[in-house]
Amino acid sequence: MRRPRTDLTILATRDPLDNTLYNQGYHYVIWDIPPATLGIPAAMSSGFEPSEIPGAKQWAPFNDYGFMGPCPNMPPTDGVEPPPLNNDTYSFTVYAMPLATLPIPAIAADGPSFPRVMDDYLKDTALAAAEYRGTSDAQASSIEGVFPPTAVNPCPSEGEHPEGCLSSE
Repeated sequence: MRRPRTDLTILATRDPLDNTLYNQGYHYVIWDIPPATLGIPAAMSSGFEPSEIPGAKQWAPFNDYGFMGPCPNMPPTDGVEPPPLNNDTYSFTVYAMPLATLPIPAIAADGPSFPRVMDDYLKDTALAAAEYRGTSDAQASSIEGVFPPTAVNPCPSEGEHPEGCLSSE
């Protein structure tokens, strides 16, 4: 089972040929979830390999690779009136996969982001899929982690490993 999260509002308003902007619509992916896993904890830990789901791997550009809930609006800046609230629609898709462990694709510099490449792979390989959509106008009180994101991509299953890539321990 695999689950990516995409921001459909961003994808509908960005040029798919502009990787810098279009990649922003792909927020999170978790994969290699064992078939017996029936749910994902609401407060699952961050990190590339979450301890709550043995064998699973997750990736997001924020929150130490962990899931960060839907929140389309940045926090207000001191002394500056916040802009009108965005109302974004999100997609959470679960895929049934023919493999228990997925190969990790190589990511090209300045190309599609890791969650975007994984989402394409999942769509092309899945035996079945189910999607849930929800809308949020939440505004963050603060942003955790590094901004802009500086997350490192996972090491690809084949070929050379870029220096400093994430590998399974």
